[in-house]
Amino acid sequence: MIIKSLELQNFRNYSLEKIEFDETTKADLAKILEKENELSQVLPFLDNYKEADNFGSLISPKIKVTDSLEERLSLLIETPDLLTRSQLRLLQKFILQEKYLSKHYHILIANPPYMGNRGMNDELKKFAKKFD
Repeated sequence: MIIKSLELQNFRNYSLEKIEFDETTKADLAKILEKENELSQVLPFLDNYKEADNFGSLISPKIKVTDSLEERLSLLIETPDLLTRSQLRLLQKFILQEKYLSKHYHILIANPPYMGNRGMNDELKKFAKKFD
C-alpha cells in the first residue's frame, strides 16, 4: 500500500477554529506589536477567521508565516501580563491557521463544499459570489 511508504509520525490532523478579535483586543495588539515589523503585518487580517467554521479551507492565507515570526511571538508570549499573554495566544492560533492553510504541504486533504446555493447560509453565499 502507498500509505505504508509514507512517514506518518509527524502527521497532524487540524480543524480550523473560529477566531474573533474584538476592537479592544485589536487595539491592544496594535500597541504591543507597533515595534514588531514582521509581526505587525498580521494586524490588517485579524478578521480572516471569524467565519472559519463556515468557510473552512476556502480561506486564503494573507501572510507568510516564517520561523522567525513564530519564534518572536513565542518570546512575546512569555510576558508576565496575563491579559497580554492571552491576547498573544489568540494571535498565535491565528498564525497557526495561516500556516496550515499556506501552500507548502506535500499532501492536503480538505473537505470542499459540494453543495449548491440552496444549502449555503447567507455569509457563505456572499463569500462564494466573490469567486463567480
